[in-house]
Amino acid sequence: MSYITNIFTGFWSVLAGMVVTLKYMFRKPVTEVYPRVKKPMFPRFKGPTSFVVDEKTGDHRCISCELCVKICPSLCITLEKERGEDKKFHLKEYKVDYTLCSLCSLCIEVCPTDALTHAKDYEIPALSQSEMINDFLKPFREKQKTSQPVAP
Repeated sequence: MSYITNIFTGFWSVLAGMVVTLKYMFRKPVTEVYPRVKKPMFPRFKGPTSFVVDEKTGDHRCISCELCVKICPSLCITLEKERGEDKKFHLKEYKVDYTLCSLCSLCIEVCPTDALTHAKDYEIPALSQSEMINDFLKPFREKQKTSQPVAP
């Protein structure tokens, strides 16, 4: 008798699974085509940190105060500065090691000029750890190279 009840319950579970399959078979698929269509991020998404571009100057807002370096619990930020002709500090190098960064937002909160923010990018592909060290000044250097006229 238990053999027959096992066969009946097995048949019933297969039948219930087929009903679910048939129900979803005629619906519109909900699959997202990821590489071609990217999902929009939520407004409060905390991605990797990045510089805020000043709308007036088109440059970063960092004043080289080193508060972000001092407050970082992961010690992932390296900053080099030099004193310019105008007696102010100018940023020479600003790098963040994302293999160490915990996205705690302390560097963003402590910045007096609001020079840092969370980017909305959620893809950080890398094949080695050295590729995870992000140079924040690289886009600004490239922008300066393309905007300067070439000498004859």
